[in-house]
Amino acid sequence: MPGDVPLIRHIDPFEDPYLSMAAKKSRQEYRDLYRRIFDEFPKKFRELVRQQLDEYDDRVVALLSDPWALVDWGRAVANAADMASLWLGFSRGMLNQWHDERAKMELREPSLDFKLGENVGNTPKEIVYSSELLDVYRYLPTDTVHRTPFLMFYSWINAYWILDLTEEVSLMRHLRDKGIETFITAWKIPESQTGRQASLDRYLREGLAAIDRVLDVTGQQELGIGGYCIGGVVADILAALRSSQVRCLVNLATALDTMAGEQGAGAFGAFTNFEIANLQEYLDKHEGGFPKKAFEEFFDNVKPKRAVRSFFSRYVYGDTAPMDPITFWNRKSAKRIMPVHAEFLRRIYNDNELAEGTMSAMGHKVDMKHLTAPALIVMAEFDHIVPMACALRTAHLIGTKPQDQDNVVVRGGHVRAIANAQLNRTISQFLADRLGPKDRRAPHRIVDQTS
Repeated sequence: MPGDVPLIRHIDPFEDPYLSMAAKKSRQEYRDLYRRIFDEFPKKFRELVRQQLDEYDDRVVALLSDPWALVDWGRAVANAADMASLWLGFSRGMLNQWHDERAKMELREPSLDFKLGENVGNTPKEIVYSSELLDVYRYLPTDTVHRTPFLMFYSWINAYWILDLTEEVSLMRHLRDKGIETFITAWKIPESQTGRQASLDRYLREGLAAIDRVLDVTGQQELGIGGYCIGGVVADILAALRSSQVRCLVNLATALDTMAGEQGAGAFGAFTNFEIANLQEYLDKHEGGFPKKAFEEFFDNVKPKRAVRSFFSRYVYGDTAPMDPITFWNRKSAKRIMPVHAEFLRRIYNDNELAEGTMSAMGHKVDMKHLTAPALIVMAEFDHIVPMACALRTAHLIGTKPQDQDNVVVRGGHVRAIANAQLNRTISQFLADRLGPKDRRAPHRIVDQTS
């Protein structure tokens, strides 16, 4: 029974079932697979739309052609009421679409139920490092902290506060309350042309600057680092380059190898493939980056069945979509994506440089075997962005000994598996066991708010 399956389970990625799950095919086999996915996608989408339209048409035709309505007054009234309900639903759907388009253009809030800084993303914090590309937040400690601090690297494609969502599921608040001095990166949209064209190397240098700042303000020689999705890749690269400073590592839904398992990176791999999807031509038309609206809609549509069902529910039947905090974050946090992301996709997703050992960064070869710190590797079982097989490969690529790894599978997708209170407890326990004794008095604030 599904209810008997635990939300979180610890696995051994070196056992035969998981070795088989993460088994690799040739690069050409994955490219052929991505080509099939890309070519079949429009047909699949059209078929799903046709099914929904047929279902809607059948309802209308059945109401209009009911012969009993001609002789049965009650039946006629009921049919008229159903037709009115369909029309009202369609009218509400047009209003829903108007509201959603305005929200995408940032002309209105996605929801009035949530407000950033009040009931989402509201754990007290301060900025301890700031540049054109990056802010680093420090969550204000409330008591004695573990000796070693922890820095979380987040992705540059949306907002970091998915990890500080509500008080109930906030990882940042939970770590703070457990006495871990916690920092997080918040990547910014650069204002200058030079900033907008910043390379992956420059972003990695900012990551090193963040590490140095955390060590400086805490007075420590080591830190724990972690990352979520793209942030996990950044954290792993930096951990491999600065291995002597890294006490432990946490990966959340991270892919170092995008060509593993039966499906590789699946639909995401197909639609981020430069050769198949003609990405370079698209990027050339948009100053080398991805427009905010296009990127947001890509994540909406990469799961076609859910996308079509949601479209008809909201815009044809006029249903009111439940606006929970994760949906609010998803609608509010998308932003224009800089050219660095195209470089990342080409090198990490297309060329698979980390897995194949061909990557260099900032003039240094990046060898994942140099990453030897104890590691917590978290995989989402139903992740369509970082499929579980790709996330599994991290355990095989890094230099951390199997006995120093804790590999965890969470039931859920790319976001909902990560933003949950039970996983927070697993992460905080892993860190508490590795960040030293809780014997350091950290100042409540580092930055003088009056200056």
